[in-house]
Amino acid sequence: MYRCTVTGYEEDVKPEEGCVHREVFKHRADERTLVLSGDMAADPTLQRTYDTPCPQCGKRDAAVKGETTLKGMDLYFQCVQCRHEWSDVGDH
Repeated sequence: MYRCTVTGYEEDVKPEEGCVHREVFKHRADERTLVLSGDMAADPTLQRTYDTPCPQCGKRDAAVKGETTLKGMDLYFQCVQCRHEWSDVGDH
């Protein structure tokens, strides 16, 4: 299936239409889990930010993954340079 990581839009596709990125989840379908992997920075389907400094190395190039919550949006970052992961999760 094609899935937008920003809006959550999903669309079924046929296997012969190809694959851009694949994630394998090992949990029940009714569980809602955000998977952060060491490959976030290498994932071409994720958005990038160039104005959020990494808390570890200070570089400003990071991959961003968002999760919509009832209170707003939680953001998860991974620095493209040092691969440090951090989040902007709060009470909104």
